[in-house]
Amino acid sequence: MAKLTKAERERVRAAWLAKIGAQLEAWSAEERKALIEELISDFFVDQRANLVKWQNITGQSAQIDTGYIAQHLGSLVLQIPGQGFKGKGLDLADGSEVKSASILSGIDRPRWNHNLGTVAQDAAHEAKGEKTKGFVYLNETPFAFYVLFDRVHDRDGEPTKKLRVRAWCINARTDAAWRSLVQRYLVARQGGTYNLQLHPPVGYDDSVVVNELGNLDLAEVLVLDARFILPEPGRRLELEWVVALLEIDSGYAAKCVARPFVSRERPSRLEASLEE
Repeated sequence: MAKLTKAERERVRAAWLAKIGAQLEAWSAEERKALIEELISDFFVDQRANLVKWQNITGQSAQIDTGYIAQHLGSLVLQIPGQGFKGKGLDLADGSEVKSASILSGIDRPRWNHNLGTVAQDAAHEAKGEKTKGFVYLNETPFAFYVLFDRVHDRDGEPTKKLRVRAWCINARTDAAWRSLVQRYLVARQGGTYNLQLHPPVGYDDSVVVNELGNLDLAEVLVLDARFILPEPGRRLELEWVVALLEIDSGYAAKCVARPFVSRERPSRLEASLEE
């Protein structure tokens, strides 16, 4: 069989993504909820069972990497396919960003990272007539889709066995509070600074995201909150849907709210990993 040219491979990929995009658009909200349940079952039940099996053989971690799971969730919620490549590239085919944070796959304080480039990199791009990363974020990103995997905490702030997947959706072109924070960060950068870090509400029932340049309350843009306890082997996953707002289109107008940053106002709620 003759090897495909680069242009031919691109045409095949484009046709494949168009087919997937049409199917995503055709599925109803209820059908996509069922697919999200299947996704969580596949990655948090079946995959964990396999990881634990191999942990007992090799002594390596059985923690779950949630980054790509978040991108699958983004596609199912927004009805937008991925870009069809492995590794680096667009998170979603339309240029939307998917950010994942998880306490279930590490012990460091989770954060959503935004690589906005350094001042020197901006100058180099502008000298060549190219767009800066900040420009793309503010002018060419349709949605910023934030996913958090954490545990539900009790009234005393102690972690429970109930796991939780939450997602918030920002209309990056119209959300004034989000855009203002990105712009303030771009102005405040110095030296090699390039990474805007937002700290998600790990272990908290609210939607307050923390950054020293200003907090954001994402309560109005919460689109998904699904909770579950890992079932015993052979048992079916029981998923509790708290929020499922899956009808999002280009007219999506929900907005987050700017809040002042207060030092030490929200202590970190780091706790045991999924393995324990």
